[in-house]
Order: sequence, then C-alpha cells, then structure tokens
Amino acid sequence: MSYLDLLNKLCPTPASRMKLITIRNQWTDIYKRKAISMIHPLGGRVVDQAALEAFLKEKHGAYLVTFMHSLIAAGIHLDALLMVPLSVPLNRQPIAYPRFLDLSPESAHIA
Repeated sequence: MSYLDLLNKLCPTPASRMKLITIRNQWTDIYKRKAISMIHPLGGRVVDQAALEAFLKEKHGAYLVTFMHSLIAAGIHLDALLMVPLSVPLNRQPIAYPRFLDLSPESAHIA
C-alpha cells in the first residue's frame, strides 16, 4: 500500500481530513516549525514529537494527539506527514500530491 493509499484509508471523512490539515499546518508556520522541530545531526530539521504533542495539547486539546498517534501506529512517518507537500481536499476526493511536485528520478538526484 502506498503512502497516499494509506492516508486516504486513514482519513476518509471531512472531519478526519480537517484534523490532518490542522496537524500539518503546524509545519507551515516558520515560528511554529522552530518550536516543534530539532536540528538533525546530518543537517536539516526533523519533527520533535514530544514538542509537537505538547503544542497540540496546549492549543487544540488531546484529541489531535490521539489522532496523530493513530496515524503513526498505522505506519505514517511523522516527518513525512508534516513535510511532504499534499493536496488534502475536505470532500471525499482522494488526498494527492500537488500537481507541481516533481517525482521524477532526475529530481531526486542530489549533487
């Protein structure tokens, strides 16, 4: 099962997709991102799960933390959940990668 198939299976309703969007929005704000992430030893930022949980509990209550734990238990990686660009419609259309996302092998090449 692909990453998108799994997300579509776990978030079939508008309510679950709104929870997903709310969690993902924590990464889009640069100030929130600094509060919920840490520097990886090999470079770049990664999600600090404990900081994200504390932030979500403070701002939204425990229901989003429970939802996030269910996604992680199902096999969704937290870094991918927040960092991978996605189009998440609130209707029953499938969650998808945005049209501008280049998934070609050439784009993955790191010089």
